[in-house]
Amino acid sequence: MASTSVSEPTARITESGKDEKRRRRLMESNRESARRSRLRKQHHVEDLIKEIARLSRENEERRRRIEELEKMCGSVEAENAVLRSEKERLRAELAGVLEAAAKMGKDGVLVDEKAWRLGNWPSSVPLARI
Repeated sequence: MASTSVSEPTARITESGKDEKRRRRLMESNRESARRSRLRKQHHVEDLIKEIARLSRENEERRRRIEELEKMCGSVEAENAVLRSEKERLRAELAGVLEAAAKMGKDGVLVDEKAWRLGNWPSSVPLARI
């Protein structure tokens, strides 16, 4: 029995030393894992910052392009309004010319409005007279 009592404290010391060694190893492993985790997080944050900068540049470029297209659209709309107005003026002028031409006639030939619109102006009616 005496030998058991001597070995028991030795076994506890040995086990206590093993536990301490295991605890230190675990702490070191946890520290290293935490360090790697912080590094991953730092890299992720840096990547996100770069992506934010890239997306901000893209947004700014798109805003400029939209502004440019809106200006172009405005000038095209203004030109279109001018052309529509000119079209209506020319249509009214043509109606007057057709009416005068229909009344005029030369050598008994009356100008056909439908022929005029289709571009089949009779060769017997000179354009200069109208």
